[in-house]
Amino acid sequence: DSFLPTGKLVRCMARWHSLCFKVQFYINEILLNISKLPIGSRIGIKRCNIQAYADHIVVISPTRGGLQEFLNRIGVLTDETYLSINLSKTVIVRIRAYRVCDQININLQGTDL
Repeated sequence: DSFLPTGKLVRCMARWHSLCFKVQFYINEILLNISKLPIGSRIGIKRCNIQAYADHIVVISPTRGGLQEFLNRIGVLTDETYLSINLSKTVIVRIRAYRVCDQININLQGTDL
């Protein structure tokens, strides 16, 4: 007996691999698009505006307007590629030196975060 999958299972695995590749391709396109925007914070001597690991994305902006621009662009790009964003897992972390952070109004695809 062979331990290698055959028939329908092989076709299913090939489709799954193809789907995973397409999703990763679209995520890379989003990362490249955002990284080219002239908005971001300096970390050392390098400008940084987006970081990612697998399908988790962090955008970094020194201003509320910059953050909203990132989210608007990400919203358009995910709509174009039929990807979705889990808004229940989307958070904003605001960091300010020596001050208590107040609430800011930011939205993503028409939903306040």
